[in-house]
Amino acid sequence: MAGLDAAAEALTTLIFDGVPLAVIAHYREHVAANTERLRLQNPVMTNIDAHSPDAALIMPNQTAFILKVTQPDDAELSGQLVLFYAAINTSEDEALAIVRRAVKADAAVEPTGGRLSQQTASALVLEAGLARAL
Repeated sequence: MAGLDAAAEALTTLIFDGVPLAVIAHYREHVAANTERLRLQNPVMTNIDAHSPDAALIMPNQTAFILKVTQPDDAELSGQLVLFYAAINTSEDEALAIVRRAVKADAAVEPTGGRLSQQTASALVLEAGLARAL
């Protein structure tokens, strides 16, 4: 349902403002803030080169989980912004914990049951122990 709200909000913005980049810019602001918050909360990962060949290596016991984040946002018509994150970890519960630390305290984080392939995780340069907005 929240995904439909986000789509309706984006469509409304496009209809009334006629500026597609406004929708994208707003989404990118949230993604950047959440990414920085996650990096600062995980000091071990601040020293890893995100562009190294091993950054997205998924070990046999790890999976790239897709998680849904819904957070209050007064700039959105429904008052909520929906984002999707991917996190590499050994369990979905650990991936949920990583994303919960990355987003604002009032955001709801829930599993989607979806996972990324090794090839997709590598293409996104995902790092184990960190989350990345999709």
